[in-house]
Amino acid sequence: MGTVIYCETKEATTPYIFTNTRIAVYSYEEVCYYIFHNPSLVTMEYLGRDFVEWVAEKLQMKELAEQLQELLAQDTALFDYLDVLLLAANYYSKDEV
Repeated sequence: MGTVIYCETKEATTPYIFTNTRIAVYSYEEVCYYIFHNPSLVTMEYLGRDFVEWVAEKLQMKELAEQLQELLAQDTALFDYLDVLLLAANYYSKDEV
């Protein structure tokens, strides 16, 4: 049986595909769910410039994209990057993350 993911943010018409697993996500909530349930599969390689552009353009979450871009420019650790990403729209609580 699958899982239902409740989405409150805009759904993209073009998915972001995590190339290592070929999983396509269409919303911010799906990104969070994927990362939360597959932490060992997530690296900065999959959350870099292309991902940030997708967040800005397809999800229209420009403020989050700007924060992520700034973290990329600062060569921020993956843990800190994910903290910002997962807490951006309150899909998960700080305790869960």
